[in-house]
Amino acid sequence: YDRLTSMCAPVRFTGSNFRKETAQEKLERLKQLMKQRKESL
Repeated sequence: YDRLTSMCAPVRFTGSNFRKETAQEKLERLKQLMKQRKESL
């Protein structure tokens, strides 16, 4: 940590976390696929 802070300037991000949003969308799609598969068995 000390090495990074001595060589780099901190940057503050204030936007939304797009990776978290994308992961949530993928999880919902997976749930739907699993539900469809279960219903077809």
